Amino acid sequence: MRKHFFVLVILIAAFIFNPVSSVLADAAPPEQPPGSLLDPGKNTTTKVQMVSEKVTIQVGNVASFYYFDRSNNIVNAEVSASFFLQNQGQKDEKMQARFPLTNFSGYGDGYGRFPEIQNFRVWVNQVEKKWVITETPNLYPNKVYFPIKWASFDVTFPVGKQVQIDVTYQMQSTGYLPQARFDYILETGAGWFGPIGSGEIILTLPYPATNGNINLSESTSGGQMIGNSVTWNFTNLEPTSEDNWHALIVSPDTWQSILDNRLKLEKTPEDVALLTALGEKYEELVYGMGYWNMKDGTAPIILLCREVYQKAIAIKPGDADLHVKLAGILFAMYKSPEQFKPAVPTAEDIYHELKSAYILDPHNREISSMYEELTSPTVNLPPLAAEPTTTVTHKPTPTFTSPPPVEKNNLPPATSGDNSLTYELIGLVIVLILVIIVLVILRKKGNK
Repeated sequence: MRKHFFVLVILIAAFIFNPVSSVLADAAPPEQPPGSLLDPGKNTTTKVQMVSEKVTIQVGNVASFYYFDRSNNIVNAEVSASFFLQNQGQKDEKMQARFPLTNFSGYGDGYGRFPEIQNFRVWVNQVEKKWVITETPNLYPNKVYFPIKWASFDVTFPVGKQVQIDVTYQMQSTGYLPQARFDYILETGAGWFGPIGSGEIILTLPYPATNGNINLSESTSGGQMIGNSVTWNFTNLEPTSEDNWHALIVSPDTWQSILDNRLKLEKTPEDVALLTALGEKYEELVYGMGYWNMKDGTAPIILLCREVYQKAIAIKPGDADLHVKLAGILFAMYKSPEQFKPAVPTAEDIYHELKSAYILDPHNREISSMYEELTSPTVNLPPLAAEPTTTVTHKPTPTFTSPPPVEKNNLPPATSGDNSLTYELIGLVIVLILVIIVLVILRKKGNK
């Protein structure tokens, strides 16, 4: 009883003197099952080589997760892949080839769920095949997870003849919008004989591919943009996990809204509201963790954003918010100078926009916050507000024939905010008195 009472007193005191604050933390997005190469099957030693493959990933619409209720947070894609395999051995081979339906790593989505790719279909030499679900143990370390699911089907590889296997399925992206990542696992093809002769992965968007809507610096290297597509090629590949492919794109609804705004601005190029809306869409793609920190690979977008805000300010120079927005973009560039050499904004460039905004709106907290972060021992900038000038007036020295009068206290009266410390001390005293009283009572009961 005594122990419980003290715990209660401590909790009450903590509640009084430590206000509760909510902290929102960023969590990793649910991982979705990637596309993959065919696998020759468990413990299979084969002379069948994958001569070539071609994979097309057609980016679709923004949709819901198919396996749990969370709307408008993912991008769909239709995948079609063609594999050409040839038996390089001396005898025909029959096997049960397989394709992973769940995440090949066994990790699932990271939240205890194990989503699958959808609507899988397979053809061998242009004849559709039935397939069955098989399972293998999940070897993900230090966890007891569900088995890995495979779509398995029978196939025969005659000596010296090429066999064509086609698959189609639907997959969903990983990541929080407005960005979406698609993955394709190549290491599952390591079980085939020899290297993969050649391969091509084509990512197709609903509009022309540009540096704005696909982040090539955060995607597998080597992508080439042609029309609506980005293409990656490889030859003589013996795939490992380091060869697995990924691409980071802007979600189609976000990029389509950017295209729509651009089209409207062609008709009304001096519409400040449209320019601001376009700049804000760009900002959604630029900023990462914390204020004025740009995401990796978004330099092309941030330059577009700067251009838009500069145009808007030229039309409406008296808009404080526009100056703040431009200052934020310049600050993000200033903090990542290696991506913008030789035209890196200076601290003075940012200060100029902050000063312009301050004159128009001196009570804007974002201005002072950015100014405080910008200034440092190595960056000496003038204050945003002009230093007040003090006029000194000289009072004549009085002469007294009697003791000087006592001056009244001219200090301003205390406000309610000044009493906060007093209230806290009173509360602490009350809690301590309660503790002492309880101790006395408990001691008397213990002596009886």
